[in-house]
Parts: sequence; C-alpha cells; structure tokens
Amino acid sequence: MLLDEGQAFGEVALIKEDCVRTASVVTDEDTDLMVVDRALYNRSVRDVLEREFHEKTEFVENNPLFKQWLPKMKKSMTIALQKETMHYGSPVVRQGQPVENIFFMLRGEAEVIADQASHKTQYPEIWGELQRILPDLLPKDNGINYTPYETLQRRRTSHRPYQMCLLGANEVVGAVEVIVGLKTHLETTTVTRESDVLVLSTNNYNRLFNRKSSARSVDMLKEMLCQRYFMYIHRSNLSVIDATFLKYLTIKMLDTESIKLLKTRHNRKNEFTEHDFYEAYRIFKKMEKENDSIISLMKILDINFLFFDTTLPELETSKKVLTDLEYRMTQWRERSKGEEKPGTSTSKHIKNGKPRRKSSSDVSHRKRGTSSASSQKSGTSRHKTTHS
Repeated sequence: MLLDEGQAFGEVALIKEDCVRTASVVTDEDTDLMVVDRALYNRSVRDVLEREFHEKTEFVENNPLFKQWLPKMKKSMTIALQKETMHYGSPVVRQGQPVENIFFMLRGEAEVIADQASHKTQYPEIWGELQRILPDLLPKDNGINYTPYETLQRRRTSHRPYQMCLLGANEVVGAVEVIVGLKTHLETTTVTRESDVLVLSTNNYNRLFNRKSSARSVDMLKEMLCQRYFMYIHRSNLSVIDATFLKYLTIKMLDTESIKLLKTRHNRKNEFTEHDFYEAYRIFKKMEKENDSIISLMKILDINFLFFDTTLPELETSKKVLTDLEYRMTQWRERSKGEEKPGTSTSKHIKNGKPRRKSSSDVSHRKRGTSSASSQKSGTSRHKTTHS
C-alpha cells in the first residue's frame, strides 16, 4: 500500500505490549517523518487509535465478504482500511470524479444520485463497445416526431439527476467502477447525516481481491452490486429514463465470459478480408457442384454460407445474454414483491398475481374442523361428568 502526506503507520505494533512489527515500510523519495514513541503514544492517541483499530477489526470479522479469508488476509485488510467521518451534505464521491478509492459504509446513511444521460459522453469507449456487440440493448426508435419545443424539453429533463437509492451500513461505494474498469465514478453519493466510512484504495483492492483465494468474495460483491443495479434499472423504467448503460454494466458483472465471446466474434468478423471472401466463395462454388442437396437445404433455411461461422453464434449469444438479464430482473421483482408484505394473510391466497377464491372444499374443511373441535369439547365435558 502507498501512504501519502499526513498518514501514519506503525500504530498496530503499539496497541499491545507484546506486538511486533507486521510490515516493512520503505520510502521512495526524501521524506520528513514525525516520530511518536510508546510513552507519548500511550498518553495521547492510544485510546483513539485502539478504538478505531477494533472497529475495523470487528467490521472485517462480521462482514460476509471476508468470511472465508485467512486470519493473515483479514489483518492485512484491517490495516489497509482508513476510517473517515463525514458530516451532513459531504460528498463521498462525485459523478465524473477519478476513481481512486472504494468506500465501505460503517455507520450512517448516504444518498445516491445519477445523471444517466451523461454516461454516453462520460464513457464513449464503453458506449461504442455496447453498440458494436449488443445493439439489441439500445432503445428502439418509436417513430414519434417531436416538435422543437418538445425536443428541447426532453433534452432538459434527460440530463436531470435522479435519486437512485439510499445506502446504509455495510454498503459499498465505488466498487462497480473498479470491477468493470471505469476511470471515473458513475454517480454522486452524498451522506444525509453524520456517517463513518472505511476507505480502501484501489491499489490495496487489487492487492487483496485479485487473488485466487479471494474469488468467492469478488463473486459475492458482484452479486450484491447486481441486486442494487436491478433496483436502479427498475426505478429508471418507472421514471421513463433510458437505463441502457446500467443494463450493460450489469451484464458485464453477471456474464463476463459471454461479453468476451461477443467481443472475440465481432473482431473475427471485422478481420474477414477480401482475400478470405473470395476464398470462401471459391469453396462455396466447389461445394455447389459436388452436392446440390446441401446447397438447396441451406437456401431453404436461409443460411448464409460465407458468414455462417461468425454471425449465427454471435446472435445466439446476444439473445442468451439479454434473456438471462430479463429473467434475473423478473426474479428480483418477484422477490421484492414478496418482501413488501411479509406474513400477511392475503399473500397466502394469491395465484398468478390474482387473489384466489375460496373453494367449496376450503369451506367444508373449515366446517369439519369446527364440528370436530365442538365434538372434542363435548367429549371432554362428558368424560368429566362420568369421572365425577
């Protein structure tokens, strides 16, 4: 990890009397240091730093992301985290700001606001990649001709920042940008009351998470972020905002292999030179002379022989990716509906989104249950009379 001006090191070994140094620190340029010995440390800052270290240790131990980590890795994570206290209205990150850190909410609350219309100009390379390999994800032209005034109003409203969600304890800010590889932040996050955050630099993230032993933690983090982005997409659709870019980022987190496959096949299709075209045409003519039945079958099925190897699998892969995204969104909506009214009696009589009518069998069962209960009561009273 890299330390800048104003940061301290060496405090971990001073927390306990029997502690030893846990890391080596080397300067890469001329540096002026202020040294605090153990006696001054115990009198002045020990209680504050010890309390902060225990807070970070408890956070790492109780967070599900680090549950499978070895004690050595957990300790490295605890040392790498830096605690910061933010007051009402303080920005954690701003949209368009360079990505340098990841933030874990220790306590408090933060509001996420995003201007989705700016993503196209903010990330031109990724937007161009989206247009090339997943054109079906782009919004369809509805064929409506707007007046100049309506066009101006739509442009003004499209660049209006919208509130996406509120984040609480254990939530992460800035992780999507690091996972996907974005250079600037997607959204603006501002604390709505006094909050404590733990800051992890991108260098420390790459050092601790880009390991084979941390693959499970990365998958858990991706799944947690995808659930949040499902909510973003749902809220955007309700507000009639184009969420194409958020959908593409969700796909990049969910299905990395399919995105790589689409990129590879698109590059192969672009590398199809004029010489390859004439070579394929020569083979096609030779095949046409040798076997007319296969050629006629290909014409009936409307299969283009020259681009059969590259075009058809790419279409299948893109459809699979979009279908999988829609299926996960549907699952998220169903779970969200179930969590809105837990334990209510009406949820027990719902089938296919409509309340189920009580059948005659339900009524008869209820009557039978009532009669059996009354017979048990009468039998009990009869038994008491005989005993007396």
